[in-house]
Amino acid sequence: RTAGAFAYTTAMTTLSGMPAMDYQVPQKGPDNATLEGDLVNMPVPNLLQSVSMSKMTGKLVINSSKAGSELFFEEGTPVHAVAAEAQGDLACLEVLTWEEGKFRFYPNERCPEKTVKKRLDSLLMEGIGLLDQTKYLTSRNVGLETYLFRKHPNLSEAEFEERVSKFVPLDMTVQKQFYQAIDNMSNIFELLRRRPMVKTEWVPILFNLLHADLVTTSDKPPSAVRMEQRPIQSLDRAMIDGQIAKLTRPETGLFTYPMLLFFLEQEFHRYQRLSVPFSLILFEMRLRDQTGIPQPMPMPLLQEALRRLGTVRRNLDIIAHFETFDFAALLPHTSTDSAVYFAHRIHELIVSTPLAPGVTLAHLSLSFGVAGIPEDAEDPGFLLAAAREAQQKASQGGLSVCLFRNINMAQIGPF
Repeated sequence: RTAGAFAYTTAMTTLSGMPAMDYQVPQKGPDNATLEGDLVNMPVPNLLQSVSMSKMTGKLVINSSKAGSELFFEEGTPVHAVAAEAQGDLACLEVLTWEEGKFRFYPNERCPEKTVKKRLDSLLMEGIGLLDQTKYLTSRNVGLETYLFRKHPNLSEAEFEERVSKFVPLDMTVQKQFYQAIDNMSNIFELLRRRPMVKTEWVPILFNLLHADLVTTSDKPPSAVRMEQRPIQSLDRAMIDGQIAKLTRPETGLFTYPMLLFFLEQEFHRYQRLSVPFSLILFEMRLRDQTGIPQPMPMPLLQEALRRLGTVRRNLDIIAHFETFDFAALLPHTSTDSAVYFAHRIHELIVSTPLAPGVTLAHLSLSFGVAGIPEDAEDPGFLLAAAREAQQKASQGGLSVCLFRNINMAQIGPF
Protein backbone atom coordinates (compact mmCIF):
# COMPACT_ATOMS: atom_id res chain seq x y z
CA ARG A 1 0.00 0.00 0.00
CA THR A 2 1.39 3.47 -0.88
CA ALA A 3 1.83 6.16 1.74
CA GLY A 4 -0.86 8.30 0.11
CA ALA A 5 -3.30 5.42 0.07
CA PHE A 6 -2.56 4.73 3.73
CA ALA A 7 -3.27 8.34 4.66
CA TYR A 8 -6.56 8.32 2.76
CA THR A 9 -7.71 5.01 4.26
CA THR A 10 -6.72 6.16 7.73
CA ALA A 11 -8.69 9.38 7.45
CA MET A 12 -11.76 7.65 6.01
CA THR A 13 -11.70 5.07 8.82
CA THR A 14 -11.38 7.83 11.38
CA LEU A 15 -14.31 9.72 9.89
CA SER A 16 -16.47 6.62 10.21
CA GLY A 17 -15.85 6.61 13.96
CA MET A 18 -13.20 3.90 14.24
CA PRO A 19 -9.88 4.69 15.96
CA ALA A 20 -7.27 4.76 13.24
CA MET A 21 -4.86 7.62 13.98
CA ASP A 22 -2.91 5.71 16.62
CA TYR A 23 0.51 5.87 14.98
CA GLN A 24 3.23 8.23 16.15
CA VAL A 25 4.16 10.85 13.60
CA PRO A 26 7.90 11.59 13.54
CA GLN A 27 8.78 15.12 14.64
CA LYS A 28 9.59 17.53 11.85
CA GLY A 29 13.03 19.08 11.74
CA PRO A 30 16.59 18.08 12.61
CA ASP A 31 17.32 15.34 15.13
CA ASN A 32 19.90 17.31 17.14
CA ALA A 33 17.47 18.76 19.69
CA THR A 34 19.01 18.69 23.18
CA LEU A 35 15.82 19.67 25.00
CA GLU A 36 12.24 18.78 24.12
CA GLY A 37 8.95 18.31 25.86
CA ASP A 38 5.36 19.44 26.39
CA LEU A 39 4.21 22.81 27.74
CA VAL A 40 1.72 20.98 29.93
CA ASN A 41 4.66 19.60 31.92
CA MET A 42 6.93 22.64 31.57
CA PRO A 43 5.06 25.97 31.19
CA VAL A 44 6.64 28.62 28.99
CA PRO A 45 7.90 30.81 31.91
CA ASN A 46 9.68 27.83 33.44
CA LEU A 47 11.05 26.82 30.04
CA LEU A 48 12.50 30.26 29.30
CA GLN A 49 13.99 30.51 32.78
CA SER A 50 15.60 27.08 32.36
CA VAL A 51 17.24 28.14 29.08
CA SER A 52 18.39 31.38 30.70
CA MET A 53 19.82 29.81 33.86
CA SER A 54 21.65 27.16 31.82
CA LYS A 55 23.09 29.94 29.59
CA MET A 56 22.12 27.98 26.48
CA THR A 57 22.83 29.20 22.95
CA GLY A 58 20.56 28.09 20.11
CA LYS A 59 17.01 28.11 18.79
CA LEU A 60 13.90 27.22 20.78
CA VAL A 61 10.98 26.10 18.60
CA ILE A 62 7.50 25.98 20.13
CA ASN A 63 4.49 24.68 18.20
CA SER A 64 0.99 25.00 19.62
CA SER A 65 -2.53 25.02 18.23
CA LYS A 66 -2.28 28.82 18.22
CA ALA A 67 0.78 29.17 15.99
CA GLY A 68 4.47 28.39 15.72
CA SER A 69 7.37 30.32 17.20
CA GLU A 70 11.15 30.55 17.08
CA LEU A 71 13.23 32.13 19.85
CA PHE A 72 17.00 32.52 19.53
CA PHE A 73 19.23 32.68 22.62
CA GLU A 74 22.85 33.64 23.16
CA GLU A 75 24.30 32.53 26.49
CA GLY A 76 20.77 32.30 27.88
CA THR A 77 19.73 35.77 26.73
CA PRO A 78 16.87 35.99 24.19
CA VAL A 79 18.03 37.99 21.16
CA HIS A 80 15.44 37.34 18.44
CA ALA A 81 11.90 35.99 18.51
CA VAL A 82 9.08 35.41 16.03
CA ALA A 83 5.64 34.14 17.07
CA ALA A 84 2.27 34.38 15.35
CA GLU A 85 2.12 37.91 13.88
CA ALA A 86 4.71 39.37 16.28
CA GLN A 87 8.47 39.81 16.47
CA GLY A 88 10.91 40.71 19.22
CA ASP A 89 9.56 41.60 22.66
CA LEU A 90 5.95 41.24 21.51
CA ALA A 91 6.66 37.74 20.22
CA CYS A 92 8.08 36.73 23.61
CA LEU A 93 4.96 38.06 25.30
CA GLU A 94 2.75 36.19 22.83
CA VAL A 95 4.49 32.89 23.60
CA LEU A 96 4.11 33.48 27.34
CA THR A 97 0.31 33.25 26.93
CA TRP A 98 0.51 29.74 25.42
CA GLU A 99 -0.50 26.95 27.77
CA GLU A 100 -0.27 23.96 25.41
CA GLY A 101 2.15 22.82 22.74
CA LYS A 102 5.44 21.04 22.10
CA PHE A 103 8.93 22.52 22.27
CA ARG A 104 12.41 21.58 21.03
CA PHE A 105 15.74 23.33 21.56
CA TYR A 106 18.42 23.17 18.85
CA PRO A 107 21.87 24.12 20.19
CA ASN A 108 24.26 26.52 18.46
CA GLU A 109 21.73 27.75 15.87
CA ARG A 110 22.09 31.51 15.52
CA CYS A 111 20.31 34.42 13.86
CA PRO A 112 21.86 37.80 12.94
CA GLU A 113 18.72 39.73 13.90
CA LYS A 114 18.49 41.37 17.33
CA THR A 115 14.82 42.13 17.91
CA VAL A 116 14.44 41.37 21.64
CA LYS A 117 15.29 44.51 23.61
CA LYS A 118 13.94 43.84 27.11
CA ARG A 119 15.39 41.67 29.83
CA LEU A 120 13.84 38.24 30.30
CA ASP A 121 12.68 38.97 33.86
CA SER A 122 10.86 42.08 32.63
CA LEU A 123 9.20 40.11 29.84
CA LEU A 124 8.10 37.43 32.31
CA MET A 125 6.40 40.04 34.49
CA GLU A 126 4.60 41.57 31.49
CA GLY A 127 3.65 38.11 30.26
CA ILE A 128 1.86 37.34 33.52
CA GLY A 129 -0.23 40.48 33.10
CA LEU A 130 -1.05 39.65 29.49
CA LEU A 131 -2.08 36.13 30.44
CA ASP A 132 -4.43 37.52 33.10
CA GLN A 133 -5.96 39.90 30.55
CA THR A 134 -6.41 37.05 28.06
CA LYS A 135 -8.13 34.92 30.67
CA TYR A 136 -10.41 37.84 31.55
CA LEU A 137 -11.55 38.14 27.92
CA THR A 138 -12.11 34.39 27.82
CA SER A 139 -14.26 34.61 30.96
CA ARG A 140 -16.37 37.22 29.14
CA ASN A 141 -16.69 34.86 26.14
CA VAL A 142 -14.82 37.35 23.98
CA GLY A 143 -13.19 35.84 20.90
CA LEU A 144 -12.27 36.89 17.39
CA GLU A 145 -15.87 36.34 16.24
CA THR A 146 -17.23 38.69 18.93
CA TYR A 147 -18.92 41.89 17.73
CA LEU A 148 -18.05 45.16 19.46
CA PHE A 149 -20.38 48.11 20.04
CA ARG A 150 -19.69 51.54 21.50
CA LYS A 151 -21.83 52.21 24.56
CA HIS A 152 -21.53 56.02 24.62
CA PRO A 153 -21.96 57.63 21.17
CA ASN A 154 -21.41 61.17 22.52
CA LEU A 155 -18.32 60.37 24.58
CA SER A 156 -15.79 63.22 24.62
CA GLU A 157 -12.06 62.71 24.14
CA ALA A 158 -11.38 63.87 27.68
CA GLU A 159 -13.91 61.42 29.10
CA PHE A 160 -12.32 58.59 27.10
CA GLU A 161 -8.86 59.40 28.44
CA GLU A 162 -10.12 59.69 32.00
CA ARG A 163 -11.84 56.29 31.88
CA VAL A 164 -9.10 54.16 30.29
CA SER A 165 -6.27 55.75 32.28
CA LYS A 166 -7.50 53.93 35.40
CA PHE A 167 -6.42 50.55 34.07
CA VAL A 168 -3.48 49.11 32.09
CA PRO A 169 -1.10 51.96 31.11
CA LEU A 170 -0.99 51.98 27.31
CA ASP A 171 -0.31 54.41 24.48
CA MET A 172 -3.37 56.70 24.51
CA THR A 173 -3.22 57.40 20.78
CA VAL A 174 -3.28 53.70 19.88
CA GLN A 175 -6.21 53.12 22.25
CA LYS A 176 -8.15 55.95 20.63
CA GLN A 177 -7.45 54.62 17.15
CA PHE A 178 -8.71 51.16 18.12
CA TYR A 179 -11.83 52.64 19.72
CA GLN A 180 -12.51 54.79 16.64
CA ALA A 181 -12.21 51.69 14.42
CA ILE A 182 -15.20 50.13 16.21
CA ASP A 183 -18.05 50.72 13.75
CA ASN A 184 -20.80 48.76 15.56
CA MET A 185 -20.93 46.39 12.59
CA SER A 186 -17.69 44.37 12.68
CA ASN A 187 -16.36 41.57 14.82
CA ILE A 188 -12.85 41.64 16.27
CA PHE A 189 -11.37 39.60 13.43
CA GLU A 190 -12.75 42.03 10.82
CA LEU A 191 -11.42 45.00 12.80
CA LEU A 192 -7.97 43.44 12.96
CA ARG A 193 -7.95 42.68 9.24
CA ARG A 194 -8.50 46.36 8.56
CA ARG A 195 -6.06 47.49 11.22
CA PRO A 196 -3.56 44.69 11.90
CA MET A 197 -2.44 44.47 15.53
CA VAL A 198 -0.75 41.60 17.30
CA LYS A 199 -2.45 39.94 20.23
CA THR A 200 -0.11 41.57 22.71
CA GLU A 201 -1.38 44.97 21.51
CA TRP A 202 -5.14 44.55 21.12
CA VAL A 203 -5.84 42.33 24.15
CA PRO A 204 -4.77 44.99 26.73
CA ILE A 205 -6.69 47.68 24.83
CA LEU A 206 -9.89 45.65 24.80
CA PHE A 207 -9.31 44.79 28.46
CA ASN A 208 -9.25 48.53 29.22
CA LEU A 209 -12.32 49.31 27.10
CA LEU A 210 -14.37 46.61 28.80
CA HIS A 211 -13.29 47.59 32.32
CA ALA A 212 -13.97 51.25 31.50
CA ASP A 213 -17.48 50.27 30.38
CA LEU A 214 -16.91 51.85 26.96
CA VAL A 215 -17.90 48.89 24.79
CA THR A 216 -20.36 46.04 24.88
CA THR A 217 -20.07 42.69 23.11
CA SER A 218 -22.30 40.22 21.30
CA ASP A 219 -21.83 36.89 19.55
CA LYS A 220 -24.40 37.92 16.91
CA PRO A 221 -23.97 40.53 14.16
CA PRO A 222 -26.23 43.61 14.19
CA SER A 223 -29.28 43.62 11.94
CA ALA A 224 -27.53 45.82 9.36
CA VAL A 225 -24.85 43.16 8.85
CA ARG A 226 -27.46 40.40 8.60
CA MET A 227 -29.17 42.39 5.84
CA GLU A 228 -25.86 42.71 3.97
CA GLN A 229 -25.36 38.95 4.12
CA ARG A 230 -28.52 38.29 2.15
CA PRO A 231 -28.06 37.50 -1.56
CA ILE A 232 -28.69 40.28 -4.07
CA GLN A 233 -32.13 39.48 -5.42
CA SER A 234 -31.91 41.52 -8.63
CA LEU A 235 -29.21 39.25 -10.12
CA ASP A 236 -29.76 35.81 -11.60
CA ARG A 237 -27.90 33.78 -8.96
CA ALA A 238 -28.45 30.49 -10.78
CA MET A 239 -26.82 31.86 -13.93
CA ILE A 240 -23.84 33.20 -11.93
CA ASP A 241 -23.39 29.94 -10.04
CA GLY A 242 -23.61 27.96 -13.27
CA GLN A 243 -20.76 29.90 -14.84
CA ILE A 244 -18.64 29.77 -11.68
CA ALA A 245 -19.06 25.98 -11.60
CA LYS A 246 -17.25 25.80 -14.94
CA LEU A 247 -14.27 27.62 -13.44
CA THR A 248 -13.92 25.60 -10.24
CA ARG A 249 -13.04 22.08 -9.24
CA PRO A 250 -16.27 20.26 -8.36
CA GLU A 251 -14.83 18.35 -5.39
CA THR A 252 -13.65 21.52 -3.60
CA GLY A 253 -15.58 24.40 -5.12
CA LEU A 254 -12.31 26.35 -5.43
CA PHE A 255 -11.18 28.16 -8.54
CA THR A 256 -8.73 26.24 -10.71
CA TYR A 257 -5.04 27.14 -10.96
CA PRO A 258 -5.45 28.82 -14.40
CA MET A 259 -8.25 30.97 -12.96
CA LEU A 260 -5.97 31.98 -10.10
CA LEU A 261 -3.45 33.24 -12.66
CA PHE A 262 -6.21 35.14 -14.45
CA PHE A 263 -7.41 36.83 -11.26
CA LEU A 264 -3.81 37.59 -10.29
CA GLU A 265 -3.24 39.31 -13.61
CA GLN A 266 -6.44 41.33 -13.23
CA GLU A 267 -5.51 42.40 -9.71
CA PHE A 268 -2.09 43.50 -10.96
CA HIS A 269 -3.76 45.64 -13.67
CA ARG A 270 -5.91 47.20 -10.94
CA TYR A 271 -2.78 47.97 -8.94
CA GLN A 272 -1.14 49.61 -11.96
CA ARG A 273 -4.20 51.78 -12.50
CA LEU A 274 -5.16 52.67 -8.91
CA SER A 275 -2.03 51.83 -6.83
CA VAL A 276 -4.10 49.61 -4.54
CA PRO A 277 -1.87 47.02 -2.79
CA PHE A 278 -2.76 43.34 -2.68
CA SER A 279 -1.31 40.18 -1.17
CA LEU A 280 -0.95 36.53 -2.06
CA ILE A 281 -0.84 33.58 0.35
CA LEU A 282 0.38 30.21 -0.92
CA PHE A 283 -0.29 27.39 1.50
CA GLU A 284 0.07 23.67 1.97
CA MET A 285 -2.52 21.55 3.80
CA ARG A 286 -1.44 17.91 3.95
CA LEU A 287 -1.66 14.82 6.13
CA ARG A 288 1.47 13.04 7.35
CA ASP A 289 1.78 9.31 6.79
CA GLN A 290 3.41 6.82 9.20
CA THR A 291 6.88 7.94 8.15
CA GLY A 292 6.04 11.61 8.70
CA ILE A 293 6.02 12.46 4.97
CA PRO A 294 3.23 14.92 3.98
CA GLN A 295 0.70 13.45 1.56
CA PRO A 296 -2.28 15.10 -0.18
CA MET A 297 -5.07 15.53 2.34
CA PRO A 298 -8.00 13.11 1.89
CA MET A 299 -11.07 14.80 0.45
CA PRO A 300 -13.29 14.58 3.57
CA LEU A 301 -10.63 16.30 5.69
CA LEU A 302 -9.83 18.82 2.97
CA GLN A 303 -13.47 19.77 2.57
CA GLU A 304 -13.79 20.35 6.31
CA ALA A 305 -10.64 22.51 6.32
CA LEU A 306 -11.96 24.55 3.40
CA ARG A 307 -15.33 24.96 5.10
CA ARG A 308 -13.57 26.54 8.09
CA LEU A 309 -11.51 28.77 5.82
CA GLY A 310 -14.71 29.98 4.17
CA THR A 311 -16.02 31.34 7.45
CA VAL A 312 -13.38 34.11 7.54
CA ARG A 313 -12.90 35.02 3.88
CA ARG A 314 -14.39 38.22 2.47
CA ASN A 315 -16.45 38.20 -0.71
CA LEU A 316 -13.51 39.94 -2.41
CA ASP A 317 -11.01 37.23 -1.48
CA ILE A 318 -10.17 34.60 -4.11
CA ILE A 319 -9.41 31.10 -2.79
CA ALA A 320 -8.02 28.77 -5.44
CA HIS A 321 -5.93 25.72 -6.15
CA PHE A 322 -2.21 26.31 -6.71
CA GLU A 323 -0.58 23.93 -9.15
CA THR A 324 -1.65 20.36 -8.27
CA PHE A 325 -1.96 19.85 -4.52
CA ASP A 326 -1.51 23.25 -2.88
CA PHE A 327 -3.70 26.32 -2.47
CA ALA A 328 -3.67 30.11 -2.74
CA ALA A 329 -5.57 33.06 -1.32
CA LEU A 330 -5.52 36.26 -3.40
CA LEU A 331 -6.44 39.16 -1.10
CA PRO A 332 -7.30 42.48 -2.82
CA HIS A 333 -6.88 45.75 -0.91
CA THR A 334 -4.72 43.93 1.65
CA SER A 335 -1.26 44.67 3.04
CA THR A 336 1.07 41.81 3.87
CA ASP A 337 0.65 42.52 7.60
CA SER A 338 -3.09 41.99 7.24
CA ALA A 339 -2.50 38.91 5.06
CA VAL A 340 -0.25 37.38 7.74
CA TYR A 341 -3.01 37.89 10.28
CA PHE A 342 -5.48 36.17 7.92
CA ALA A 343 -3.10 33.24 7.40
CA HIS A 344 -2.66 32.75 11.15
CA ARG A 345 -6.43 32.79 11.56
CA ILE A 346 -6.81 30.04 8.94
CA HIS A 347 -4.15 27.97 10.73
CA GLU A 348 -5.89 28.49 14.08
CA LEU A 349 -9.29 27.45 12.71
CA ILE A 350 -7.87 24.26 11.19
CA VAL A 351 -5.94 23.10 14.26
CA SER A 352 -8.14 24.42 17.10
CA THR A 353 -10.45 21.41 16.84
CA PRO A 354 -9.66 18.13 15.00
CA LEU A 355 -10.74 17.93 11.38
CA ALA A 356 -11.94 14.44 12.30
CA PRO A 357 -11.72 12.30 15.44
CA GLY A 358 -8.13 11.25 16.07
CA VAL A 359 -6.55 13.76 13.67
CA THR A 360 -4.18 15.84 15.79
CA LEU A 361 -1.85 18.71 15.00
CA ALA A 362 1.03 16.22 14.74
CA HIS A 363 -0.73 14.53 11.79
CA LEU A 364 -1.05 17.77 9.82
CA SER A 365 1.46 19.59 7.66
CA LEU A 366 0.40 23.24 7.38
CA SER A 367 2.59 26.02 6.01
CA PHE A 368 1.74 29.48 4.67
CA GLY A 369 3.86 31.89 2.64
CA VAL A 370 2.89 35.56 2.29
CA ALA A 371 4.04 38.15 -0.24
CA GLY A 372 2.51 41.31 -1.64
CA ILE A 373 2.61 43.99 -4.31
CA PRO A 374 4.18 46.53 -4.04
CA GLU A 375 5.83 45.50 -0.73
CA ASP A 376 7.73 42.47 -2.05
CA ALA A 377 7.37 42.36 -5.82
CA GLU A 378 6.78 44.50 -8.89
CA ASP A 379 5.12 41.93 -11.14
CA PRO A 380 2.87 38.84 -10.76
CA GLY A 381 5.60 36.36 -11.71
CA PHE A 382 7.96 37.48 -8.97
CA LEU A 383 5.05 37.65 -6.52
CA LEU A 384 4.32 33.96 -7.12
CA ALA A 385 7.99 33.08 -6.66
CA ALA A 386 8.24 35.17 -3.47
CA ALA A 387 5.14 33.62 -1.91
CA ARG A 388 6.34 30.13 -2.82
CA GLU A 389 9.78 30.76 -1.28
CA ALA A 390 8.11 32.00 1.91
CA GLN A 391 5.83 28.95 2.02
CA GLN A 392 8.78 26.58 1.61
CA LYS A 393 10.64 28.43 4.36
CA ALA A 394 7.63 27.99 6.66
CA SER A 395 7.45 24.30 5.77
CA GLN A 396 11.11 23.77 6.66
CA GLY A 397 11.14 25.74 9.91
CA GLY A 398 9.19 26.01 13.12
CA LEU A 399 6.83 28.75 11.93
CA SER A 400 3.50 27.96 10.31
CA VAL A 401 3.40 31.34 8.53
CA CYS A 402 6.36 33.06 6.88
CA LEU A 403 6.46 36.55 5.40
CA PHE A 404 8.74 36.92 2.37
CA ARG A 405 10.33 40.11 3.64
CA ASN A 406 11.39 38.31 6.83
CA ILE A 407 13.38 35.82 4.75
CA ASN A 408 15.35 38.67 3.22
CA MET A 409 15.97 40.19 6.67
CA ALA A 410 17.19 36.90 8.09
CA GLN A 411 19.65 36.44 5.23
CA ILE A 412 21.52 39.66 6.00
CA GLY A 413 24.77 39.04 7.84
CA PRO A 414 26.68 35.90 8.74
CA PHE A 415 25.25 33.08 10.83
